[in-house]
This record gives sequence, C-alpha cells and structure tokens, in this order.
Amino acid sequence: MVELKFRCAVNPPADINNSGKPPKKLSENLFIYSSTMRQYLSADKEKELIETANTLMAKGKGLLAADESTASMLKRFQSIGIENNEENRRLYRQLLLTGSKDLANYISGVIFFHETFYQCDNNGKPFREILKDNGIIPGIKVDKGLVPLAGTNGENTTQGLDNLSERCAQYYRDGARFAKWRCALKIGDGLPSELCIRETSNVLARYASICQQVLRKFSFFSGFRTD
Repeated sequence: MVELKFRCAVNPPADINNSGKPPKKLSENLFIYSSTMRQYLSADKEKELIETANTLMAKGKGLLAADESTASMLKRFQSIGIENNEENRRLYRQLLLTGSKDLANYISGVIFFHETFYQCDNNGKPFREILKDNGIIPGIKVDKGLVPLAGTNGENTTQGLDNLSERCAQYYRDGARFAKWRCALKIGDGLPSELCIRETSNVLARYASICQQVLRKFSFFSGFRTD
C-alpha cells in the first residue's frame, strides 16, 4: 500500500502587488493573493474550522478508522465464526468505542460508516454523542467505494459524488464535523495511467469543492486518502 500526499501552491500574477515585480518570497505571494480575496467563511465558522483541525491533529493522538463497510465486516466476522448482522456489528462498535475510558487519551477523531454513525449503545445513546461527550470528534466516510475505470488496465475510480452535498449537510446536522474520501491508485509498471491520475484528481477536486460549499453553509472539514 502506497500513500500519496499532494501539495498545491498558488502563484498569482506578478503585478498583483501593483509593483510590477513579483514578491521575493512565496509566503508574500500567498499573503498578497489571499488579502485581495473576499473572506470565504464568517469569523465564527473559520474559528470552528480551525478548532476542529487542531483537535484532530493533537500531538500524540490519531484518528480511528471505524468505517468498514458491511462487506468488510463480513470478512472479519467470518474468521471468528460470528454472523454478520446489524446487531453484531453494533455490539462490536460498542465494544470498540466504549470499552476503554482511556480512548480519548489517544484518539482525537473517529471516522464512521453510515450505518454506525446512526447506531446507539445499549442505553440508546448514539455512539457519535458518546464520543463528543469525551472530546472525540465524529467524522463520516462519504465515498461509496471503488468501481472499475473504463479504458484502463484494471484501475478504479471512486463513486459517491451524487447527492454528496445533501448527504454532507445532513451528516453535519447530525453531529459529524469532518469527512473522509478514499481513492486508490495502483502502483506498478506503467501504473497509474495518465487517465487514472486525471480521473482521481478530478474526483478529489469535486469532492473538496462540494465539502467547501457545505463548509460555507455550516463548517465541514474535509480530508482525503489515496492508497
């Protein structure tokens, strides 16, 4: 498995500072460029976004990926002879999320699958509310899995952009404060193909754009992962 990290820098025209000369440093360039743009978020939403990001990236803590699909849970349960039904999946999540009082010392956020996001403990309290009460931020996986990418040698693209804005808005109302999207690139001889790279970039850009629209209305922090 290979994790790819992407960085992007904005390089506006040289005359943006009205001097006719480019700034000496990229940081100056970015500052001048950003200062000419209308503020995208209100002050309170910007503060909430920063607090969410800082909490998720707290030193010594990490994110718990508890977003396995029903099919993935089938593989796990089969290995120990447990039936893969909703109640058993709920009990497994309950053990995972409430079995230790020290969870918040090491976990800053939990990524949920749709089913688990709306499940509750034995007392009827939603798991997402239990996490929130313990200072752990609930998140949600919003992609809908990989599908074959036509015209490639076994490569894939990610589905789930349809109705993504509406789904993210509802997840936010129900307590989610960040989102996750996964794309997969095969690394090998001639792979990934240019077509797959372009498709993956386009899908991630559309995902980010949609999340930013929701963020502008609410305050939604988005992230992505490529394998």
